[in-house]
Amino acid sequence: MSPSYFATMGVRLLRGRLPADEDRFDAPLVCVVDEVFARRVFGDRNPIGQRMDIPGRDGYATIVGVVSHVKRYGLDASSPGQIYMSNVQFPWRWSALVVRTTGDPLALAPAATRAVHELDADQPVDDVNSMDRLMASLLRARRFTLTLLGAFAIVAITLAVVGLYGVIAYGVTQRRREFGVRVALGAQRLQIARIVLGEGARIAVAGVAIGILGAIGTTRLLSSLLFDVDARDPGVLSAVVAGLVVVALLACIEPARRATRVDATEVLRGE
Repeated sequence: MSPSYFATMGVRLLRGRLPADEDRFDAPLVCVVDEVFARRVFGDRNPIGQRMDIPGRDGYATIVGVVSHVKRYGLDASSPGQIYMSNVQFPWRWSALVVRTTGDPLALAPAATRAVHELDADQPVDDVNSMDRLMASLLRARRFTLTLLGAFAIVAITLAVVGLYGVIAYGVTQRRREFGVRVALGAQRLQIARIVLGEGARIAVAGVAIGILGAIGTTRLLSSLLFDVDARDPGVLSAVVAGLVVVALLACIEPARRATRVDATEVLRGE
C-alpha cells in the first residue's frame, strides 16, 4: 500500500505511526499490522519496534504502527490478521488503485483511467467498480435469504395478530353476560378492559416464551445469516419481545372496547 491508503479506506491508526514518504526503497524496512494480528502474535506485549522477516526483501521489517482490522475476505470470514507493507519498499507486480470521492464513484472512472495512462500508456486498467457494488455483490445471496425470512416473519406476525384478535373477540362474545352482570354489580369500565387485556397478555406472553425457546434452538441457522450480531443477544431478544407484546395488546384493544360497551340492562332483561 501507499501511505495515503489508510486515510482513503478509512482505516484507523490505533498505535504508532503509518508508513511515510520517507520510507524509501533504500531506507530501513517498516510495516504496519492490524489489531487482530498484534493480539494473536504479541498478546499483551507492545508490537511497536518488533521485527519481522517478510519474504520479498532481505533483512527484517520493523513494526511501526497498529491499525484497525479490516474484513478483506467477507463479512463472515475470520482472519488471522493483516500485515501492511509499503509498495515502495516491497514492490509488487499487481496493483489496485483506490479513489475516494464525494460524488458518483463510477463517474470518476474515466478520469482515473486517463490519469493512469498519463503515467504509463501501456498500463492496462480493468475491473473498475465501486465499493457499494462490491459490497452488494457480497451480500446479494444473504440479503435475498433475509428478505424471504423477513417476509415470512411479517406473515407470521399478521396471522398471530389476527388469530389473537379472533380468540379474544370470541371470548368477549361468550362472556358477554358475565361482563353485563359485573357492570350491574358495580364493576367499572376500566376493570372490564383490564380483564380482557390481561387475558390477551397471558396468551401473548405464552406465545412469546415458546417463540424464544424456538429461536434459541435455531441459533446456528441465525448465526450463519448475521454479521457481528449474536443470535442470542439480550438486547435484540428484549426488543423483539417488547415489540410482540405491544402488537398483541394492540390486537386486544378492540375486543376490550366492545366488552366495556356491554349494556347491563339489556343483558339482565335477556336473562
